[in-house]
Amino acid sequence: MRGIASLDCEFARYYDVGAGARAADYQRLAADAANACIGGLLFTTDPWQLWDAPFVRQPDLRKAGIMSAGRRGDMDAVVFHSFYGPAMEWLAAHGRRRVAAICASTLSGSRDFVAGIHGQAEQCGLVLPPHWLQFADFSHPAAVRPLVRLLLAGPASGRPQALLVGDDNLTPDVELVLLELGIRVPKELEVVAHCNFPPPALQRLPMRRIGYDLRQLLCDVVAQFRNGRRNGHPEVITVPPLWEDEFAERWAGAVHGGPPNGKP
Repeated sequence: MRGIASLDCEFARYYDVGAGARAADYQRLAADAANACIGGLLFTTDPWQLWDAPFVRQPDLRKAGIMSAGRRGDMDAVVFHSFYGPAMEWLAAHGRRRVAAICASTLSGSRDFVAGIHGQAEQCGLVLPPHWLQFADFSHPAAVRPLVRLLLAGPASGRPQALLVGDDNLTPDVELVLLELGIRVPKELEVVAHCNFPPPALQRLPMRRIGYDLRQLLCDVVAQFRNGRRNGHPEVITVPPLWEDEFAERWAGAVHGGPPNGKP
């Protein structure tokens, strides 16, 4: 794989398999799995709608999904540790007290998430009013634009000093509105945005990025598939958050090899 020489394998991509057996890639995946053309499956979201699919029920095929641990006994779980705590600690350490957050709409109905993010803000000494916690559909990212305008309306003394962007699909539209409004980042508003690294090529505002190393995730999942299970139980592969400079340091000079930390 480009940029990760230690991953001496190929990746086939299957899109829209959650749409069911009528989807072309669903049929292609089912055929490839039945013909033993793939050595493992990684679902990039919880594949709950595929529980009865033949390739999910296939006992000799290793599987992992980005989902909560324990969801399925024959599938490893890839679990992301929350980045909100470290992000808020950083904001507090840099003198920002009033914070707003715009998160993916898929989290809007989670009482645990809402209570958790407010609890983390309180622990860090930050003020996050209920109406400053907003949600937007990342499949329609332009929907975030009026939310940013509302959050930044009014006098500076009553506006957030920091903005957390909880999904990198929303970041470009957030950045666009900030540029249109002429908000000086980070002087007037500190922005900390989620990112699935590697980061995007274009970034016009000096925002801080925190998120997850997808290269390392692939390394860890492939290694787990090759190592096999312990005692026949599904494994939990944890993915810790890291800052953009930490990601850059991890992969510095590693374009033609593995990461300096020696992981596969």
